[in-house]
Amino acid sequence: MIDLFAARNIPIRTIERVSGLIASDLLAIGLDGKEWASCGTFAGDTIAPNWAIYNVLVRGDSASATVRTTVRWTYVYEKENRSRECSSSYKWERDLEVEVKERAEQRQERGFTRVDTPGVAPGAVLEGEPVQASPEASSPSAAAPYTAEPTSGSDGRSNDELVRSPSFRRAITDLQRLGVVTGYQEFRRDTLTLDLGNGLSTSASTEYNLGRLHLAYRGTTDYSSRSVLELRRDGRYIGMFTKDGLAWEEAR
Repeated sequence: MIDLFAARNIPIRTIERVSGLIASDLLAIGLDGKEWASCGTFAGDTIAPNWAIYNVLVRGDSASATVRTTVRWTYVYEKENRSRECSSSYKWERDLEVEVKERAEQRQERGFTRVDTPGVAPGAVLEGEPVQASPEASSPSAAAPYTAEPTSGSDGRSNDELVRSPSFRRAITDLQRLGVVTGYQEFRRDTLTLDLGNGLSTSASTEYNLGRLHLAYRGTTDYSSRSVLELRRDGRYIGMFTKDGLAWEEAR
């Protein structure tokens, strides 16, 4: 959970080991908040939230842990001392829970287990003995973790292979819909090249969505620390997104 929050640039305020609660401070959000909640309407337009508090509750053992995500979406009037609560679409919450589940399944398959260790946040994943899979997970009909195979004759995989990962497909689709990404291709197993469009300068959530894509892409490379998004515009290299975050090389 810690790295999922980090990929979304959400600083953690509270980690409660006993209850399994992870919570953020009140954080400002961009214009894309309209997809995640509605704070009413004004002149026929939906009012998007501009602040949020993120809470994740992790319950259960290593083989059957459950994650419940709740977000308090709020619209704060800048010139008035008041705010209003917003109704969630639950899209943000569901996306996070799905990513948590996918990562847990992949790590469980590779022989990782969750442990409670002094000084380590609840739900942290450490390498150890293989965990006992649940009856559903051992069933032949259970969905297997995504692992893409290299494209024959090339170090990179095809886009069709990459979008077999649900998390990757959701993240790249959102970036394309926003006009931030106009095309993409894997140069080699740990390097994904993105062609950026005009949405780069108009979307308020570019860094957040690139973080989502980077995390999803890492999931297709067994979470390699070398995984990188190479950012290009009009054929020019302008930056990259790595495990350390977003870094621009020149004016965009």
